[in-house]
Amino acid sequence: MKSMLIKKKTIVMFVVFLTIVFLLPQIGFAQNEFGLEDVDTALGGNDLTDIIANIINIFLGLLGIIATIIMLYGGYLWMTAQGDGDQVIKAKQIIINGIIGLIIIMLSYAIVSFVFSALVDATDNNGGSGSGNGGGSYSGGGLGAGILESHYPVRDATDIVMNTNIFITFKEALNIEDFIITDCNHLDSEYTECIDNEYIILMSGEDNQLEAGDLMVKYDSEQKVFEFNPYGNSNTYLDSDGNTEYTMVLNNLETVNGNSVFFAGAYAWDFVVSNDIDTTPPEISSIIPINESSANARNSIVQINFSEAINPNTAAGIQDANNNFTNIILSDGSPISGQYLISNQYQTVEFNTFAACGENSCGGIVYCLPGDSNINGIVSVNITDMAGNSLIEEYLWSFTTSNEVDLEEPKIISRSQGGDISLENPLKVVFDKSLSTASLNSDNISLYMTESGDWNYWLNTDTCDASISNCNLNCTEGVICNNTININHDKFLPATNYIPELDSGIKDLMQNCWYPCDLN
Repeated sequence: MKSMLIKKKTIVMFVVFLTIVFLLPQIGFAQNEFGLEDVDTALGGNDLTDIIANIINIFLGLLGIIATIIMLYGGYLWMTAQGDGDQVIKAKQIIINGIIGLIIIMLSYAIVSFVFSALVDATDNNGGSGSGNGGGSYSGGGLGAGILESHYPVRDATDIVMNTNIFITFKEALNIEDFIITDCNHLDSEYTECIDNEYIILMSGEDNQLEAGDLMVKYDSEQKVFEFNPYGNSNTYLDSDGNTEYTMVLNNLETVNGNSVFFAGAYAWDFVVSNDIDTTPPEISSIIPINESSANARNSIVQINFSEAINPNTAAGIQDANNNFTNIILSDGSPISGQYLISNQYQTVEFNTFAACGENSCGGIVYCLPGDSNINGIVSVNITDMAGNSLIEEYLWSFTTSNEVDLEEPKIISRSQGGDISLENPLKVVFDKSLSTASLNSDNISLYMTESGDWNYWLNTDTCDASISNCNLNCTEGVICNNTININHDKFLPATNYIPELDSGIKDLMQNCWYPCDLN
């Protein structure tokens, strides 16, 4: 009798163990790993796929709980049978039914996961492979972790004007001999070279492709930043019926060192063109340090935020003994040597000097403006937007510096996690200080599934939501506060883990680094 009781207990405990090991992780997986928002958040903001998946998650979770209760009930009947053969048979049958139900639930979840993944792949042609929807299947993992840093228009952009130019920024110099030709259809004094469309393709629909020689090109001296102008200055723009989708394909590009730019050979993205023509000049939204401010720390980065994306070839450059970039000038009586960098999806220009004055807490070099000085700034009308419109007038401002250095590092006060994550919305990381947008690049921020470069993502900044406590504590009223990082991405696949990573290369406007271990 005693041995039979021990045997019963062993079997029941084994059943309970199997339930815990196999069922509970699956319930948690079904509820959390789809990457969808919790059902108790605003369902009206989710698409139909999200809502259906959430409902299925809840239903499968409830079934799993019921299966667990049934199996435990069968175990209870067996333990209390006290030699009653009928009750033992009944208990065994209940446990068997519970196990069958558990298997059905797990198989159902597997089927649902497969179906939803297939639906996402079918409805989102711009998945992690970077595939386009043109005349063929173009694959290449590329935007973010690879050599491709950014491009304009961004992936899946809408309402792009017909007279836009297209800009692409690479981290390494490209070998231009393969794809740049001089047999062009729209030559003038500004555009003297164009694109061989075997390597770079712009098309609308499946077959409507710009001919070789139609896509004019200019690039910087480093062969990293490229401006593509469809039809040049011929006053012929991209065709559109008001909602026309274009696909840009980069195919078999190589660096000057002979390395492939994309590990799968190609990269493609889509954007939608309206029937509007942009003739509106860009404006300066804000500048830090602000006009007529005093006693600014010497290690301040000068940050200029524009109302729209700006042509990087007109807004970025170097001022020193060998380079005379004059579209933006900072002076304390003579031009201050340093570099103007464009970032934040081409909407922000930052200036930092070449005068090293110390190290931050991560051991990085800190550069300083002249101390205890009056600094004057000029932004010229040579700055243009992506459609070629210039600033309407010069922008002048001034500020003074002290001899002090600000060494207070930035801290994270909020970030997307758990139920805040959806398939489409950007991941958000909020800091307590305004950040250097030039430091928010794919060298310092990454997003991937299993290995670097397997998912497309791109970065921009924002001012944090007022609902986040103390998020604007260190921001200046009336000035854009770039304290929120948006990690934009291709639509996530359901039932898939993604890994975002940030490192100490992220800096505030005083060049202080963020400690990766500081996740407040």
